[in-house]
Amino acid sequence: MIVSKRVFIAIPAGDEVQKVLGDYRRMHRDLSVRWLRPDDLHVTLLAPWICDDIEKVCSLLGDVAEEFSPFEICFDRIAPGPERRRLRLIWASGTAPEELETLYRCIQDRFAAAETGQRRSLRMHVTFARGKDAVLRMVIPERYPPFADLCRRVCLYESCQHSSGARYRKLCCYEFCGERQQQCR
Repeated sequence: MIVSKRVFIAIPAGDEVQKVLGDYRRMHRDLSVRWLRPDDLHVTLLAPWICDDIEKVCSLLGDVAEEFSPFEICFDRIAPGPERRRLRLIWASGTAPEELETLYRCIQDRFAAAETGQRRSLRMHVTFARGKDAVLRMVIPERYPPFADLCRRVCLYESCQHSSGARYRKLCCYEFCGERQQQCR
């Protein structure tokens, strides 16, 4: 029996991003939003789609991870998003480094056309709160002291809907183990 799941591909947020965004959350604890759990923080590479063959996707994702070495991403802004006319998130963002752009294109090439039919441009961000437009209009975009994260792995997540909002479960994760690294796993 085939079980379909709503899945997406992402890089899990590391300790530094979790720390900075946790500090931000504590400073803005009175804000009426739903804060995401630290384990749910990630940079999305391929938006959710319905998947029937998790093993195949995990296998392909493992092949992709073998081609990349760990790399750093930097964030320097916290703001509501995704668009000024339709606010529903608070996220940290920054300029995507070349390694992330290359990984993104690789993921898009291997998965988007075959699995999801979607093609989108990369908007590097980590969503850490969800809320209503009226509440988020009170959030002032902030330049933030730059903070960085070392991207070490890529994961396939399942998006599980709950009454309190989506929760994410890692179905498979692969360490980046490209040419600059001596050992894989």
